[in-house]
Amino acid sequence: MAVITATVSSCQYSDNNRLVVETETCTISVGENTKIPITRGNGDYTITCGDENILMVGFCRTGKASGELLLAGLQEGEVMVCVTDNVTGDKAELKVEVAGPDIAQP
Repeated sequence: MAVITATVSSCQYSDNNRLVVETETCTISVGENTKIPITRGNGDYTITCGDENILMVGFCRTGKASGELLLAGLQEGEVMVCVTDNVTGDKAELKVEVAGPDIAQP
């Protein structure tokens, strides 16, 4: 079982609608997906991933005004993800560590 751990920290603040991501950490297995809600923001984001071979990152609205980040671990490593609110300029950085699979027991 491989694990993704994401830590979110705010880079910059605005007076109104500052970018807020619901959780600071998450754990998933390689091959599985997880959603991280963006609880406050304008819905218009630029999302960058430091290494797309380690982590696949996407965005989906799915009925929430601010949307959700979609994460999928691809291989072992550590990567930074930055979410920028294109309206306010607010940023949230996620340090994501993808752990390799457990060694199978005979």
